[in-house]
Amino acid sequence: MADLESLYAGICAHPDEDTPRLVLADWLDEEGDKPSAFRADLIRTHCRLARMEPWSPEWRELNEHWQKLSHKFETQKAENKLPWAAHLKGRVRAWALERGLVGHLT
Repeated sequence: MADLESLYAGICAHPDEDTPRLVLADWLDEEGDKPSAFRADLIRTHCRLARMEPWSPEWRELNEHWQKLSHKFETQKAENKLPWAAHLKGRVRAWALERGLVGHLT
């Protein structure tokens, strides 16, 4: 079984590919807790949205789900309740997601 560091290494080695991100999402689901399941859903949904035709019926439906996830994510981010991003507190001014993972730092 892969460990988290090797999964991150795979993502860093292939930043433009979704497959390593989706493998991480599967691994997070295997963890079995709510924060991991939420993060896995965030990754999968963001990756799928990035590949879809904007404003298509499928995109609109998935975007509704993304809006709910995004709201929950932003709330948890503001309250510093994202354990997987706690290391960013005090080290960066701002950060944003890119296909479900931290992709932009200020």
